[in-house]
Amino acid sequence: MIPLFRSSKSSAATWIAAALVALPFLQALALDFDRSGALVLLLPALWAGRVELAQVLERMREGPAWLKFFAVWSGLAVVLAVVVSGQFAAGLVTAASWTILGAAGLVAGQCVANEPAAGRRMLAGLALGTAAGTVAVWVLWILGGRGAVPLYAHYRLFGLHTLAGAVASVALVVHKDAYRAGRIFWTIVGIITWGGMLWSGGRAPVLAMAVAFGAWVYFSPAAVRGNL
Repeated sequence: MIPLFRSSKSSAATWIAAALVALPFLQALALDFDRSGALVLLLPALWAGRVELAQVLERMREGPAWLKFFAVWSGLAVVLAVVVSGQFAAGLVTAASWTILGAAGLVAGQCVANEPAAGRRMLAGLALGTAAGTVAVWVLWILGGRGAVPLYAHYRLFGLHTLAGAVASVALVVHKDAYRAGRIFWTIVGIITWGGMLWSGGRAPVLAMAVAFGAWVYFSPAAVRGNL
């Protein structure tokens, strides 16, 4: 039985941050990234976060009836979709990948609930991974011979990834680092992620960022709104 309490600090958030940094470069490997990416990246984080996952499941068990009803019917819908699928093996692997992604999301949320500083580590991983992927794309593009958007399967995927990194970099800049060098570093990371998002040429990331920024300004406290 998995315990619900830890005797030491969790490393799950650090593993998730490391997975986010490695994410863009996994696409260069000879594997089915869409179906195998989550399995390769997130298994260490899930093992490290097994206590946090158990805490989430316990909260769901003790939660409202509608939440349990939704969880049960969602699970049944996934099982039914796999059983009736014309491509059973592919459907099973895809369902497993989405289950792993969902479990990682639950672990990430519980990590922040247990230790708010864990959120900054995961945001840093997301921003750094996006910035590294953007620099790799620009370098490969300048060298030529790798297509319009090297490394990524499609420019829309690149735009969506840079959108997430741009949001993360804004959060890291807004919640100012205690050191001047840290503030300069995250500003540079933000310039790279925003540059990548705009360079991708997609309208959806820019529109999503505008909506997110508007909601952020509207719901943020006055002090944070001033930094934005």
